[in-house]
Parts: sequence; structure tokens; C-alpha cells
Amino acid sequence: RPDGAVRLPTGWRLTPWGRRVPVGDFPLGLSVAPDGRLAVASCSGHGGGQLDVVDLAGGRRVQTLPRPGTWLGVAFFDGGRRLAASGGTNNRVYLYDVAGGRLRLADSLALGPAWSAGGQYPQGRPADFGPGAIWPTAIAADEARGRLCVVSRLDSALRLVDPAGRAPVVRVPLGAVPYGCLASRAGDSVYVSLWSAAAVAVVDAGRGEVVRTIPVGAHPSAMLESADGRLFVANANRNTVSVISLARGRVTETLDAAPEAGAPAGLTPNALALDPARRRLYVAEADGNCVAVFDVAVPGHSRALGFVPVGWYPTALAVLPGDGTLVVADGKGTGSSASTVAPPDTAAWCRYLAYGPRDRGALSLVPAPDAAALARGTRAVLANRPRARAARGAAAGVIPAAPGGRSPIRHVFYVFKENRSYDQVLGDMPEGDGDSTLCLFGEQVTPNHHALAREFVLFDNTYCESDGSADGHNWGMGAYSTDYVTKSVGTSPVYDYEGGNPLAYPEAGYLWDACARAGVSYRSYGEFVFNPDDPRDTVRAGIPALEGHTAPHYRGYDPTVSDLDRYRAWLEEFDRYDRDGGLPALSIVRLPNDHTEGTCAGRPTPRAHVAENDLALGLMVERISHSRYWNESAVFVIEDDASNGPDHVDAHRTVALVASPWARRGAVDHTLYTVTGVLRTIELVLGLRPMSQFDRAATPLAAAFTTRADTTAYRHRPARIDVTETNLAGAWGQERSERLDWKVADAVPPDEANEILWHATRGAAAPPPPVVRAAFTLAPALRPR
Repeated sequence: RPDGAVRLPTGWRLTPWGRRVPVGDFPLGLSVAPDGRLAVASCSGHGGGQLDVVDLAGGRRVQTLPRPGTWLGVAFFDGGRRLAASGGTNNRVYLYDVAGGRLRLADSLALGPAWSAGGQYPQGRPADFGPGAIWPTAIAADEARGRLCVVSRLDSALRLVDPAGRAPVVRVPLGAVPYGCLASRAGDSVYVSLWSAAAVAVVDAGRGEVVRTIPVGAHPSAMLESADGRLFVANANRNTVSVISLARGRVTETLDAAPEAGAPAGLTPNALALDPARRRLYVAEADGNCVAVFDVAVPGHSRALGFVPVGWYPTALAVLPGDGTLVVADGKGTGSSASTVAPPDTAAWCRYLAYGPRDRGALSLVPAPDAAALARGTRAVLANRPRARAARGAAAGVIPAAPGGRSPIRHVFYVFKENRSYDQVLGDMPEGDGDSTLCLFGEQVTPNHHALAREFVLFDNTYCESDGSADGHNWGMGAYSTDYVTKSVGTSPVYDYEGGNPLAYPEAGYLWDACARAGVSYRSYGEFVFNPDDPRDTVRAGIPALEGHTAPHYRGYDPTVSDLDRYRAWLEEFDRYDRDGGLPALSIVRLPNDHTEGTCAGRPTPRAHVAENDLALGLMVERISHSRYWNESAVFVIEDDASNGPDHVDAHRTVALVASPWARRGAVDHTLYTVTGVLRTIELVLGLRPMSQFDRAATPLAAAFTTRADTTAYRHRPARIDVTETNLAGAWGQERSERLDWKVADAVPPDEANEILWHATRGAAAPPPPVVRAAFTLAPALRPR
């Protein structure tokens, strides 16, 4: 559109500045050669790990080298003549010669044995990974001593490495999970940001031991040292940068990078760049899609200068010598867009085109902004942030305009499901914006989903902020995915995002923490719990705030457990509440089996899994509607992610449902909503404060409610297919299905799962549709007012 704006599935807008150079998926590490001519980005997304070499003067990518698992670690050294990159679970550091603007692999150094135990493990439970569990991540050059500094996540250590291999590797235990490392300007120390400890470790470079730790903000990540003895530290789980006086050994100044006063966490400042000539500090805010600019000329008297709008989820920064051009690694590029190259097949499904995931990331080259440019940039950054539309008129009587308002709804059932797009389930409903050619689990399979959408409200414009289950459950429960979660999904060899690792926790916690702060009762049925090995044992809470608030016999994610059994475990408690009273204000209910198990032999077929899930949901809503609580209840149903599923609008568009006497009947709501909008609605009803930038700004589902209650009970629809139907031997994709780990929510690559599901339901000869990721480009006249 004329103004170039891009609307994201989060509800935010992008208006990125600068010239963009496409690179691989999710560039995370960035190193610029000392002469400013070359940049190397380490790309670690689902498209596969790689190193991309970019000619900065020409503004083009000139080389791509596969390097699986490299994650953050990439650094020029030896005056720019060589480059080091970390090697993931290979536990090696790879060394490249740099000549003629190209890289050539010259050597590699082993930090330990290759980790044979690599791979996802369920639910983040403690495990002994063995001596090979190292996983080197960040790398920094110590030019003064001719060494490389390498931190490793799984064994929480710093290693000092001689790139020539002549000296032994020095291992320094850190006692906390590290993020980045930095050799001091004087060469006497190495600084390590302790991601899990909200501190910076100072390591004596000569003795190879930690001599002190300096407390900073939550999730310290990138660091920079200035010539006057200050260390700047980006605190990703807050909106701040800590400024440490190295002489005093403490924080002497905190820079608040939020563009609004009193803003809750969620902007994710995670990368820094210093421009000494202009006395500026640049701060990349990953979830703010911007760069904050501070004047840091006078210690203790820094001041904000403004903001620069950049691409989606900026992860790394550098300033070029000379003209001060800013190099920004945009982790998710500049939003979703259609492919510019049509596939050769011209069948009807090809009208929905998608970009290749390997080209999602970008490096943006932004000229150093002057005062006038910063003023324009600040206005743009503020305009790009959504402004929630509060409930007005009649709807405000049901969904309060602000926390603390009165609502006739006193009990919320928040049903969280797994991995379906809108068109996969509801694409056959002519009432909404669907495409029946992409519908895999239509009304024959999901009669209750369809009945609920028809009897209450059909939402056909609702999106997941997430790309997978790991970040999806954090978005759905905390309105935010921390840098640890977002940067680990698809690359980390462990799955510890639903309890078990505090690094995954947002600064403000989760929905249950918000309830505890407000004195609101809550209970979890299968969400953030650990399943016992013996099904006769009780589940346990995966996070401290849920201890004593979990249903003991309601199992969490495990597709081998029937959703109908989950319904029965829920029903056992609900019947007691209906009889005796005491129902919690918030019930979080996980119904995960629409995830399916592909075509594994002897297991339920994909459509049987989804049909069973549909029946469990219908029975649950029916039971609530026949209880003493129905007149003051609302049921919200949402998916954790759309799993890149077939959808003609966008691969993030998903299924959302509402059932309540206070919901409109027979309505279609085209408003753009998100998962955090569902959370915002729940918060307003229960009187909870927002947890992050995202739920505070999200549009609540107020338009779906009315003050004229209709207490008619819901009648569940019986299953139309056999919910015990199993995959026959030799089913399409069976060998592939059985190689995949369906017992861990994020272990199955979504594109592979979607291909299996497509052929399992449409037949081996039906060509699967490519993924669609819409640009949501809005002309000024089309923007929500």
C-alpha cells in the first residue's frame, strides 16, 4: 500500500526504515568486519542453520554456508581475517578464513565429544545429559590475548579457546545459564551475561575464574563496553538497559527503553550498538519492532533521543565505522508476504502462495538518523502500536472497559487446544471468510465446533501470535513469549517451555499469577503440568504458582490419552462443584488431541483424533450450560498455534469460539482478534491487570457480547464418525509419522505434520497447498480507527 505499512498477526504494524538485504530464517547472531565491508549473520530458524555473508557496500548477500546449530555464535577475529562460528550439538567451534569477501572453512576445534543424547525431551523434566551436553552458543574475540571466548548453555560454562589449538581449553563454570560474552577492552576480564541469574559475571581472563557478579535486570543479553569504563547490558525480560560502572562494580544508571511511561514488560531489548562519534547507544527492542536511541555522552546523565522503526523482531545491531549506518538483523524479516514466483502447477489451490521460509530474515541498513528523522521515527513507532478499543455501550456492561469494572460473568472456562488453522476446521462455513477446498476437518468431523460457531459467534479473523506450541502456550498463558522461548524454539535440544525452567517465565508471570495477585481463584486442567510415568499416579504442577491448583487426574499433553478421558476427569470435579459450590473463577482446560499423531500404525486416524476432541468440547459446554453456573459463565476456546496450517488468509489464522448466555447468538464477528485479545477479555471480566505490552494493547472480544442474556442451554452434537477409527498399516506417511516424536508438542515439524495430515484426509494424489502468510498491508483509509 502507498504508506508501506504491514499489519502483523500480533495486531501491531511495521513501517521499517532502511534498505533490506534478505538472509536466512531468523538471523540471531551478527558480526561486522572491522573495516565495515562485510557482515556475517548466523541464521537459526526452522529453515535450518546457516551463515550468510553480506556485502554491506553493495547491499547484497554474497554467500550462504550451511552451519546447523550455530545459533548466536559468530565473530570476526584476527583483525577481520578470520571468523569463528559455534557448532551446536556438535560441540565444536568452526573457523573460517576470510578472503575476497568470502568465507572458507579452515578448521574446527572440539570443545567436547559430540552430544549423542541430543534431541527433544518431554516437558522440561530434569535429565542427565551426560558429558557431551555442552551446546556452545555465543562467541567473542579476545584480540588482546589471541583467544576466543565461548559460552555454552547446557553446562553453563565459559571456555577460553586458543584458535590455533596449541593451548588447552580453559573451562570456567558459571553457575547460571549464559547468553553472551565480551572480552574487556583492557584484555584483563571477560564479561558474561548470566541469562538465568539477572547478573553479569566478571571473569579474570588470566586465572580463568569468576571474580564477581554484578546484579542487573531480568534476562541480561547483549553487552557493550565504552571507552570511559561503562558496561551497557540489555535486560530482555524488562524494558531496560543497565549501565554498570566497572570501576564501582555496580549499576549506576538504568535506561528505560519503553516509548510510553509505566509500560509493562514485553518490548524485549536484546541487542546494543554504540556509536562513539555521535555519543549514541542504540537498543534493539525485539518485540517492539524498533530501535531506541539514547545520548550517553555524559555518564549518569543519559537521555532518550527517540526511536527508529525497523523490521519484525530485531535481534542484533552494529554501527558501521565512518558514516554511522545502522545494521539491524530483523529476525522475522518485514512480515509475511505472498511469493513472487508461482509454482508450475496451476491447480486451484495454487492461488494461495507463500514465501519460502528460508528467506524470512533480513539485514536492514538504516542511515544514522538526525534529530528530524528521530522525531518522525518516534511518531511512527508510537503509531505502529495497537490501541485497544474498549467496550462501549451495551457491551461494556458485560466486558468492562477497564479492570475493576463489573461484569455479570463470574466464571471463565479457558479451553486451550492444539495446532489448527481456521480453514482446516471452519473453512466450510459459508457464513465466514473460509475456503472449503482447504478444509480437512469440516462439519462431518467437527459438528460441535460448527454448532458453537453458528449458535453463538463465528470469528473468522482471529490470529495466533505464535509459530509453535512452545511460544504458543506462553503467549496464551502469559501474553508474551520471552526471548528465551522465541530464540530457542526450533533450535534448542530441550523442550522446557511449559514449566521446569524459570528462563521461560515472563517478568509478570502467567494468567494464574495475575489471578493470585488479584485474589481470584483458579485451577488448571492439564496446562503447565507434568504427566506421571504411571497413569495411576497424579499429575504434578509444572510451575510453583500452580501447586495446589491442578486437577490431579487430568493429564497434560499426551496424544495417547483420550480427550474423552480428559473430559471425564474434568467432569468428576465439575459435578462436585455443581453440587457443593466452590467453582474457581478461572478454569484453564487443555484439550490437546486435535494435534493428532499423524498416521502412526494402530493409533487413531487424524480425523478420529479431531472428532474425539470435538466431542469432548461439546460435552463440556453442554455440561456447563446445564449447571448452576451457566448464567454467570463464559467459555473461551482458542488454539495455541495454527501450526502453519492451510489457510487462504494467513498461516496464523485460527479457530476461536465463545459460549455464554451473554454472547451474541447467531452472529459473525469479522473484527481482527488475537490470542492476547482473548486473554485481555478474560482479564477484564475477572478484574486482572494486563501482564505485558500485548494484552494491554489487544482488542477484547467485546463486540461478541450483549447485555441481553439468552440462557438457552447448549446441546452437544454426537460424533458423526467413529472416534476409535485407527490408521491402517501402510497409511500415507506412516513410516515418516513413526519416526516423529508426537509425545512432545513441538517436536514434530509443522510443515511435515501438515503434509501428512493433508494426504491422510485428501488422499495420496491430492497436491498439498503451500502455506500462506498474509501481508496485512493497510492503506490509511483501511486502518482501524
